[in-house]
Amino acid sequence: MDLLFGLPQQVQSQPLGGARTDPGQALELIDQSSQGAGKAAQGSGAGAATLKRVSALAAVTVQNGRGPTSAAPAMPLRSLWSLVRRWRGLATALVLGLVLASCSAAAAGLNSFQSPDGRYAFLYPTGWTRVQVSGGPQVVFHDLINSDETLSLVISSVDGDDELSQLGSAVAVGERLRRTAIAPEGSGRDATLVEARERQDNGHTFYDLEYAVHLADRDRHELATVVVDRGRLYTLAASTNEVRWPKVKVLFDQVIRSFNLLV
Repeated sequence: MDLLFGLPQQVQSQPLGGARTDPGQALELIDQSSQGAGKAAQGSGAGAATLKRVSALAAVTVQNGRGPTSAAPAMPLRSLWSLVRRWRGLATALVLGLVLASCSAAAAGLNSFQSPDGRYAFLYPTGWTRVQVSGGPQVVFHDLINSDETLSLVISSVDGDDELSQLGSAVAVGERLRRTAIAPEGSGRDATLVEARERQDNGHTFYDLEYAVHLADRDRHELATVVVDRGRLYTLAASTNEVRWPKVKVLFDQVIRSFNLLV
């Protein structure tokens, strides 16, 4: 890039014409011109040749806008612009490569999970592993490094004809989930519903919920999404400690919004 940015200075220091001049040759030509009268007896042919060389020198001097003794080797204009285009193309390719690498890194941060019966699927962070929990959620993943970061899916039964909106608004369902699952009475936890949003995806209504959870010795943050389909209430929740929350909130949002009903 230093070469690319130095091109304007190079243009100023290089003559744009294709002719080249030699300072030593220029001095010789000037001497020949001053001695032309004394050597006229050598023939008109030598005088014509000298005149032609002097005319060529004058043309170079006018074209370069400077004296013959200060002329430098020229870079053709076509070659200069070819060099500019070449570096501009390399810079564009470099920027595009960085963008593609960034996109690939983002895509590599999530893996997919699909239920054995093909009813649903979602994404989970790369490096997390699935664990079995007896009497708990149907699916649980947790981070191997930060073991208190978890992703869980709970499936509950509801009336077959119920829609999510019939269970209440996003805030009402969020508060019910807070009281019964996030921080039930006697659990030693206290939770606050920070935000509740409704969205539509593939013909289904989802409630996206955010909680701040307070424990005796630490604080946690949790994102969840809720959807109803064919008599089943699906709740996918991702949880982390409050210290890690700023670093993973975008990732967790991608995870819960990836939940998809397939049939």
